[in-house]
Amino acid sequence: MDMKTFISELSDGEALFIDGFDNALLHPCHVWHGSSAVTVAAYSHNRLIDILCSRDGMSIEDAEEYISFNILGAYMGTHTPVVLFD
Repeated sequence: MDMKTFISELSDGEALFIDGFDNALLHPCHVWHGSSAVTVAAYSHNRLIDILCSRDGMSIEDAEEYISFNILGAYMGTHTPVVLFD
C-alpha cells in the first residue's frame, strides 16, 4: 500500500493532500484541534523543494517562495497537511 492510500485510510478519507507532490509524503501525523486529534498528511520540506527544482525548473529561492506562499500559507480546515522541515 502506498503512503497516500495509507494516510487516506487512517484518516477515514478526511486527510487532504497537495496535488503533484506524492513523492514528498512522509507519513501520517496526528494534530490536535480543540479536544480531539485528526490525522493529516505530513510532507518533507526538502523533498518539496527538490520536486519544484527538478520538475518545474525553479531555483531553490523560487521553490522556497512558492512553498511559503502556496503551501504553508494555505489553510484548508482541520485536515490541512503539515510540512516538516527536515
